[in-house]
Amino acid sequence: MELKPMREDKVGRGRWLIAALSGRLVLEFSNSLAATSSVFGYLVSDGGTPPESGRLFRTFLTPVDGNFVYQESQSGFFFFGGLTPGRYCLYGDWYDGSNQQHRSELVVIDLAEMEERGPILLRLDHVGTLKAALSGLQTPSTNLHIRPKGMGYALAVAYGVDTYTLPLRAGEYEVTATDRQGLGWTTPTAQVRITRGQEISLNLEFLQGRVNGTVKDVNGNPVNATVYLDWKNGSYTYASASSPSDGRFDFGGLPLPSGRHTIWAQTTTLGAPPIAFDLPSGGSVEIPLTVLSKGSISGRVTSGGVPVQHAQIKVLADPPSDAYLLYTNTDASGNYTLTNLPPGNLTVQARLLRGVRMSREVSLQPGENLSGVDFSFPASLEISVEVRDWEGQPVEDAQVLLRHPSQEVEAYWEATDADGKAYFSPYPAASGYSITARTVTYNAFWYEVPLFREGPVTVDIDETHTQFSLQLPRPANISGTVEAILPDPTQVDVVLFLDGGADFRTPVQEQGGQLTFSFLGVPPGEYQAFALERQPPYRVGQVEHFTVGPGGEITDLVLKIGHGGTITGTVLDSQGSPVSDAQVSLSGAASRSARTDSS
Repeated sequence: MELKPMREDKVGRGRWLIAALSGRLVLEFSNSLAATSSVFGYLVSDGGTPPESGRLFRTFLTPVDGNFVYQESQSGFFFFGGLTPGRYCLYGDWYDGSNQQHRSELVVIDLAEMEERGPILLRLDHVGTLKAALSGLQTPSTNLHIRPKGMGYALAVAYGVDTYTLPLRAGEYEVTATDRQGLGWTTPTAQVRITRGQEISLNLEFLQGRVNGTVKDVNGNPVNATVYLDWKNGSYTYASASSPSDGRFDFGGLPLPSGRHTIWAQTTTLGAPPIAFDLPSGGSVEIPLTVLSKGSISGRVTSGGVPVQHAQIKVLADPPSDAYLLYTNTDASGNYTLTNLPPGNLTVQARLLRGVRMSREVSLQPGENLSGVDFSFPASLEISVEVRDWEGQPVEDAQVLLRHPSQEVEAYWEATDADGKAYFSPYPAASGYSITARTVTYNAFWYEVPLFREGPVTVDIDETHTQFSLQLPRPANISGTVEAILPDPTQVDVVLFLDGGADFRTPVQEQGGQLTFSFLGVPPGEYQAFALERQPPYRVGQVEHFTVGPGGEITDLVLKIGHGGTITGTVLDSQGSPVSDAQVSLSGAASRSARTDSS
């Protein structure tokens, strides 16, 4: 048979897995590799080998977005295949015979395209302590966010007041504290390194920012007004009032978050238009506000010419953020009125169900009642998507995602019914929708259907195009033989990893003097395959990469395990002269050592 690389234009350096092989270690070789990458290794004790007894090993792999996957084994070995290039966090646990948890250290790795990284040895019982003290927050109710260094998600979020003492896996972290009220108060990010058995002390301070200024009328007279300060997350607080004598207001003494903010003021009859500004970390900003006569805005919302009830209308404070001055909902006739608005250039936004939005820029004069600010949306439609299998039969409980071309419109997975149909409503007519289907027909993992190799199906939706049908690809069959040089060749499993995360495993069978295996009815796609010994020392075989199409048949895949190779080299001193009788060690799940000769 011919094993084709997943991408014909990529040829790179590949190598065999070298951990825990019998005999000598293996040589590097050149072959065509897939565009995806993989990681393998072991959870080990300090001696460099997995503990010999215990009930379970569990290893976690997490990309930058925090959407982790994990594997369980009895041997401590892990292999994550079909990975896209990028940054990953890797850690694991071992549960001993008493079900006691032993946590490993945490490592962050950067995977290149087509890279096979390993063996990575995660040392168990490598845990330290973080002791964090917080200051500068008037209400000491906080969250402590602990992120692996360079990752975009929090490995742990602790809840407390102003002191924390937490056990953490050994590794490098970024630590930030926030308030629990969701007002956006945050500390600068601190970098810490946790080491085994050590306690690291950390002080985090909510920096005191200051925003102050004056409120005056058009004649320069001070005004006693309520002043609102918007936060980055769209909520706001306010000063109780500006001073009636000089119009001064002050937001000092608060741990104001750095970044963009919006401020405005109002009295019963007057209002100051919103002003956006940037606040440096722990800095101070002076803002003058001028109040003018308030006005109002009114209009109507329709969809396909039909009035829309309960549409949400907002006057945004600082587009494109969601911060707003006022909001209301439309009545049964689709009408709305917003009163007590400060004059100025304002953005009015209408939002329907599913998050479909439309905005209008208006200029409101002092005291003006501006009418006719209408919003006309396309007609909302009910969409149906039918999912059938490769034999044309309806698939129940398939998952279908209908995504609008605008990211602002909410998208949901909907399940198909007994007729294989999923329904979506209400959605507006538009060009460039995408439809994706997935099912668990093949495995316990979700399998995203490759309708086309380039991705989800793109469709246009209008009044005459509301019903769509997708068909799952025909499954494939994969079989072959294993060439094993092991004490007991029958104690071998064959493992398949589908690009995207699904995996399949089966033991070898003795037939006609050969070790055979077969996988029937697996999804078509790009695979990595290898043989794995089921008993200590859990040797790992050569990894093969191949692609099988819908309805494809591979019958002569050959996997090798226990075929050793040789690593050679020289040891030189600082003068470049050979060093004899030096011990060279290779650490791993199966350690090796050798001594140099006279050359």
